[in-house]
Amino acid sequence: LDQRGVAFGAAFGDLDGDGDLDLVYANYQGGVSVLRNDSDTGHRLIVALQGSASNRFGVGAVVRIETAAGPQVRQLALARGYLSTSEPILHFGLGDETQIRKLTVEWPSGAVQVFTELPADRRITISEPRAAPPIRPFVDRVSEETQFKNVSESCGIMDAARERPFDAGVEPSFAAQRFNRRGPALALGDLDGDGQTDLLIGGTTLDPAHWLHGAGGGRWETRGVLPLLASGALADGPVVIFDASGNGRGDVLVTKSDDALVAGSSGYRPQLLLNDGHANFIAAPDDALPPLAMSVGAMVVADFNRDGRLDVFMGGRLVPGQYPTTPRSALLTNHGGRFEDVTDEIAPGLSQVGMVTAALWSDVDGDGWLDLLLTLEWGNVRYFHNAGGKRFEDWTDRSGFVSAGTGWWNSIAAADFNGDGRPDYVVGNLGLNTQYQADASHPAVLFSGDFKGDQSTQLIYAYYEGERLYPWVTRRALGAVIPSILKKIPKNDLYARASVEEIFGAEKLASAQRLSVTEFRSGVLLSQPNGTYRFEPLPRMAQVAPIQGLVAGDFDGDGNADIYAVQNSYAPITSVGRFDGGLSQFLRGDGHGNFVAVPVAQSGLLVSGDAKALAVVDLDHDGWPDFMVTRNNGTAQAFRNQGVEGRHSLRISLRGLAGNPTGIGARVSVGLSDGRSQMSEVYAGSGYFSQSAADCFFGYAPAQLPLKITVTWPSGAKSERMLTSPTATLEFSEAAP
Repeated sequence: LDQRGVAFGAAFGDLDGDGDLDLVYANYQGGVSVLRNDSDTGHRLIVALQGSASNRFGVGAVVRIETAAGPQVRQLALARGYLSTSEPILHFGLGDETQIRKLTVEWPSGAVQVFTELPADRRITISEPRAAPPIRPFVDRVSEETQFKNVSESCGIMDAARERPFDAGVEPSFAAQRFNRRGPALALGDLDGDGQTDLLIGGTTLDPAHWLHGAGGGRWETRGVLPLLASGALADGPVVIFDASGNGRGDVLVTKSDDALVAGSSGYRPQLLLNDGHANFIAAPDDALPPLAMSVGAMVVADFNRDGRLDVFMGGRLVPGQYPTTPRSALLTNHGGRFEDVTDEIAPGLSQVGMVTAALWSDVDGDGWLDLLLTLEWGNVRYFHNAGGKRFEDWTDRSGFVSAGTGWWNSIAAADFNGDGRPDYVVGNLGLNTQYQADASHPAVLFSGDFKGDQSTQLIYAYYEGERLYPWVTRRALGAVIPSILKKIPKNDLYARASVEEIFGAEKLASAQRLSVTEFRSGVLLSQPNGTYRFEPLPRMAQVAPIQGLVAGDFDGDGNADIYAVQNSYAPITSVGRFDGGLSQFLRGDGHGNFVAVPVAQSGLLVSGDAKALAVVDLDHDGWPDFMVTRNNGTAQAFRNQGVEGRHSLRISLRGLAGNPTGIGARVSVGLSDGRSQMSEVYAGSGYFSQSAADCFFGYAPAQLPLKITVTWPSGAKSERMLTSPTATLEFSEAAP
């Protein structure tokens, strides 16, 4: 293997029959190289298959073995690498093991064979049974055993969120991702005043925002589009249902999140629709909202100043055509249905915090005042501490949130993962299954500047190899925009060895805006005894794709908070390729801040495609948390939680006063009979482009019955109730002052 040259195809096979795999490869303008494997350590097993009902060599068959060292699995595939076909056998390295406890063959025909107590260091041939059973789809075999069941069709939410084909928008040269097609958003709330949860799906470039009436029994009926919200060049950003006018009705606030129009266009202005209580909407007066023309990445609602009216934060996603220029974000206080921008007055630094992708109102430090948490692209997870409703201070560093590093953060959700009574936070990121890699000493880098010399902007993505920084853009693509590069570096091999400084010059790099990412892993920020937070990455399986929609809570009734996330992103440009390796991730928590990925075959939660929003709702009113998901250019999905035998779930709904009828911002604590307690908060906006139903869910076993319920209302008042018998649902009402 010390030969130097250019080789193409390569294949393995046991050429001398000694049980080792030998190597053959073809050389450019040369002969074939054959390398014999002279390994003399370890034991092995070779399995050859003879098919009958399937195919001659059993191609596609899966063989599993179990030894004292653990299981192994191989699937027989002939084509490997480039123009190569290996010998149709399966080779297992056994190390020191001399016995195979169990060998299972799953043939493509559906036949399954099991063999036990086989010796090592053998080549065995297995013939397929001629009377093979009919093929049964894999999902059918496990669907009855899963905790969650796909009930999208029976729920009546199979409408597709259609999009126009991608266009270039107004992006700078060499942008690695598109900034349109970010939704559709999803919001749950009572729009027609009948006490049922209705469903609002944000608009796309082809389909305007529309709402579905909750008909009861876990079904929704499409009632039509919202008035004044026609589809067009811009898709909707986050949407939220809340009482904006203080009359106890569910009004709707709709934003835009796209880059199809130039910055500052009136099409980016958010729209507030006022509800008459029966889902008849009219546009709010022109002065109800400040004149903000924003491409919005996040929107969350809460009464941060305890005046009884719900306020709004809108996080700017980008400045169209000027990425990665920092967009404006806005904090709006509610003055009886008219909103005032008070960002600069009470939250210095918030208006220019960065490119906001998600936000959450949560009482981080337990002082009774709702703090503001943000996730940023090319930035940190930020924590703005609420100082008595009068001002917001950046506590990102002092709280330990900075330990997560800078990332391409997408989403955020909260639950008490380590059982200390304080909220912890899970944050979604790019993951590790892309071309981009980073750590604190070797970050991923983006330069934004005029490298052409004509006052235009180019984006140069760069990566470290050793201690040198290299560009991702190819010489050909760069030369098409900056022709002088082709003269400066006339050959591709010279370009491949050139650093960004050698290509563009130190002076131009110094004058360009530089952004960096040190962490691409999704993870959790866990509360510590000293009041700070520490970042811990999620399990490896959760890193296979970008996390978008994200929720947290006890979903399996064991009393410990879990995580559910939907994944993938079709935003990267064609040359980068889609990030679509995820099928969603259900992560079971152990109550100590650790998580285990639950396979799709066990959870039943299979979400493919460009998944976006994710919300929690009790579909069938059984007290168990169910899920709803939207997908860009695809249908929405609903999953009913079938529960876990021997466990129970309690849903608590709040009824607040006019101005905040669902108790947004309240904290609910449940004391159990074994001395433990659980906590949850009520949100209007969380995860990614999502608003879950305003309910809290708590799981318990028969030996851990809930005894005491404590509600801390957004006003700071407290309510308590003792439970004398188990129940699936419970409603709390706030007492009038």
